[in-house]
Amino acid sequence: MLQTDQLSLLRAKLEEALQDAQRELETLREEIETEADYGLGEGDPAIVEREMAMAMIEEVEGRIKTIEAALQRMEEGTYGICVECGAEIPYERLEIIPETPYCVQCAAKKR
Repeated sequence: MLQTDQLSLLRAKLEEALQDAQRELETLREEIETEADYGLGEGDPAIVEREMAMAMIEEVEGRIKTIEAALQRMEEGTYGICVECGAEIPYERLEIIPETPYCVQCAAKKR
C-alpha cells in the first residue's frame, strides 16, 4: 500500500503532467486555428502539418484522459491497484509512469 507522502508526490507529478498536457493542447489548437484563418489550398504542404497537429491533439487528449483517470482513482482510493488484475502496482513503477492503471504483467499483455 502506498504511503501518504508517496501519494502526495505522485499526485503532484500527475497534476504537473496534466497542466503541461493542457498547455500543449492549447498551443496545438491555436496553431490549427491560425492555419484555418489563412486557408489552405489543395496540395499545400501545410495540410500535412495540419494533419500531424490534429494527430498530436488526439494523442495529447488521450494523455489528459489517462492522467485525469489516475487522479480519479486517487480520489476513489483505488490508485496504485491494477485495474486489470487487482494487484498492487509497485511505487517504483508509479514513480516512472504515475498515470499507469496497470501492473507490469498486465501492461505487457496489452502490447
